[in-house]
Amino acid sequence: MAAFFRPRTGVPDALLDFKGCTLTLAAVSCGNIGQLAIDLLLCSFVKNKAETGIERVGTILTRNVEPVVCRRDYGLKSFGQLSSAVEVYRYGSNVLVHQRAVVVAGRTPAYANELAKWISSAQFASVIVLGGASAIGRNDEQISNINQFRYVTGQAALDATLQKRVDTLGIPQFEEAGEPLHLTGLLKPLIRALSTTDAGADQASGGGDGDEPESATGGIPVLGFILFCMEGINFEHGVRMAQLFDALHGAGKDTQSAIEASDQAAAAKWRVPPTWNMPLARPDAAIY
Repeated sequence: MAAFFRPRTGVPDALLDFKGCTLTLAAVSCGNIGQLAIDLLLCSFVKNKAETGIERVGTILTRNVEPVVCRRDYGLKSFGQLSSAVEVYRYGSNVLVHQRAVVVAGRTPAYANELAKWISSAQFASVIVLGGASAIGRNDEQISNINQFRYVTGQAALDATLQKRVDTLGIPQFEEAGEPLHLTGLLKPLIRALSTTDAGADQASGGGDGDEPESATGGIPVLGFILFCMEGINFEHGVRMAQLFDALHGAGKDTQSAIEASDQAAAAKWRVPPTWNMPLARPDAAIY
């Protein structure tokens, strides 16, 4: 059986030691907010590689994600190699999973368990999941609140430093209001898989995308950021989620203004992926 994580040939062993690192990945949920945010983050980090030191360190091989091959293009000709469905990048103590394909129908819990086993064995310190939630299901309080971000956590307590940064952001915790946590994608199954003392252990059969995380103690801390949205072209929401990620890792900055940055400021800071032009205009044939 092939390894779930396959290191890139020639990558130094030090970059493959993930002990104590923070893993960030997309929930692949409503509006594709998480995928857009990570797409933008990676494109921008590559643009500033001299500062960030970002490196592609490996690939995730799994039958639970639809296979895809495409051109890796972050706006730099030197980054025009072929890419696969799920790739792993690292800068400093941050590791990002870039997932370009959807999870095979009905296989989200199995994929979450695979991720949890890798996360546990690699000894990541914490996991951050970026995603969206349908704006249709909001209650009155959520609709009236100008802040459309929310966060959720797993059973394991966040590191004190990380929790302080979350508190500084002023993001409300997801209001359940006695109702089930209606979230699609990877977030809930991954919380379930990691919120156990034996992270990645096999879960009971029948756990679908709509199941609630089981009550448990211990495990690996999981922090999920959610932005209410609708399906459609959500580039603006992707930028806002990337701004939130940037603010989270920039303790001491004016975090709220970073999240609410204007389009002009965002354009100056971020390198927009060339593929973002495809739904809006005739795409550049070079990206193929």
